[in-house]
Amino acid sequence: MTGSLLSDTMRDWADEAAVPPDLADRALHVRGFRGRSQGLRRHGIAVPLVAGLATAAVVVAGLAVGGTWGPRHGSGVTSAAGLDLRADLGDQPPQRLVAAGAVAVGAVYTTRLGPIPGSTWSTMHYRWSVVDPGSGTYRPTDWAWVSVAPGLDRAAVLEGPLPASRIGIVDTRTGEVTRWITTDHPVASVAWSPTSDELVATAYESDPDQQMSEGKDAFRMRQVERSGFVLADATAGTATFHAVPASTDWPSSRNDFSWTLDGTRVWEQKAGDARMAFFDLTGAPAQRDDVSAYDGNIGTTSASMSRVSPDGRFRFSIDSGIPTQITDTKTGATYRQQALQLLAWADDEHVIALAGCEQPCTGTAEFRNQLVVMRYDGTDVVPLTGRRTGDNSWSFALAMRDAP
Repeated sequence: MTGSLLSDTMRDWADEAAVPPDLADRALHVRGFRGRSQGLRRHGIAVPLVAGLATAAVVVAGLAVGGTWGPRHGSGVTSAAGLDLRADLGDQPPQRLVAAGAVAVGAVYTTRLGPIPGSTWSTMHYRWSVVDPGSGTYRPTDWAWVSVAPGLDRAAVLEGPLPASRIGIVDTRTGEVTRWITTDHPVASVAWSPTSDELVATAYESDPDQQMSEGKDAFRMRQVERSGFVLADATAGTATFHAVPASTDWPSSRNDFSWTLDGTRVWEQKAGDARMAFFDLTGAPAQRDDVSAYDGNIGTTSASMSRVSPDGRFRFSIDSGIPTQITDTKTGATYRQQALQLLAWADDEHVIALAGCEQPCTGTAEFRNQLVVMRYDGTDVVPLTGRRTGDNSWSFALAMRDAP
């Protein structure tokens, strides 16, 4: 059960002075149960937390990297082994574009818990900064939810408080809304399809991030109904709702839909070995033999990315533990990387990872971690961002970008 899993994890770090960002995600990840930090909060059960864990959520939709650093806070643009690299090591969260090869950090965000007016409940507020591809910087926004499209030229946004009754399409170069798409069911997340022509938005009857304090370092989530998903056409401006009841075994109110890599289905996270439940674009469950091809999918609410390298040679596992592992699909050879989690492929041989780093850097230190890029065999590690700690926790959303 999630409660005992969290208790075990907390005991592991009970004597430490700080809590690493994304601890909740990686605790579930390593033990074969993927989910955001919200996934630790079972309906009606008070879950103990360590200070700082509330900002542990990570949305994966792109990548961050760096090479040689210029004079401005260790930021820089360079190339290595033909891979275009951009980094911001000095700002927390990054203010300048972070990217490697075909992937970029499309947005960064922080979270804070705030009261709900007229209620005894509180909710999680997301503070997003969105990439401006023209200036190569991240622009602070007031949007409650953001998904950056492949190519980085557009973003889908939701107004707060969540859930919202319409989806905005934003030009990332100007920050201006170019279209509003009205939904007949309120939605609390939105994600671009891999082809950047459709959106899937997850519908909730009320705010899925509500929680109530249950004493020192503990809270409970408010049970909220997830009613299904909305498919929106970004060009035509149309939206269609499809009813899909929430999974009974998922331990959180928030369980957003994501796209498969080919954009023909959507999926939700599930507890246990199943991990994912797939649905066609009408909301009908997909049969097991129909979804076996998606074994390489590791999407999140912001994007879906493959565990397999673009040329098909390498594949990384989400169950390898620490250190991580990549397998050569042709020879069967395995390679270990001193990293906490592998996230995306920058090109055929380089992978984006979340790596811990202390002094000296061992690559798996939990409490100071950063985005890096490295070769499949774990060599040539290049930092992409500054080190995140419990004191400066921030999260990122990856997105595919046009070839530099």
